[in-house]
Amino acid sequence: MMVETERTPLLRTDFSDETAWQAVRAAVEAPVGGGPARTCTDSMDDRRLADLTSEQILASIPHRAQYAVVIVADGRTMTEAARPLLVIGLADRSELRCVPKTLWALSVNLFHPVPWGYPSDFPTPDGP
Repeated sequence: MMVETERTPLLRTDFSDETAWQAVRAAVEAPVGGGPARTCTDSMDDRRLADLTSEQILASIPHRAQYAVVIVADGRTMTEAARPLLVIGLADRSELRCVPKTLWALSVNLFHPVPWGYPSDFPTPDGP
């Protein structure tokens, strides 16, 4: 199966608990701090992804992917209370765990970095 999406994929590889999966999706998609910030993902709930290893997941990603990581909801995600997601880097195949609540910060800061500068360097609604 080829993972086709333009946004960061959230892949479900464990199908043991539908309620846990819905909780993970809700937590990932929830606005942060009541504001508009949220993690932009495409949830993929396809049983052909069941029990895939990291290597198998990476092999299913097109070389032209527009995202830097794949987020995986695996057995550990579904069974642990904090719902730690597996985040796999495409460039270096690195892996780390991240709870859904902080996934947006990880995404913004590591995978889509904003250039540093002084506030006056950034445009405002009234112009530069």
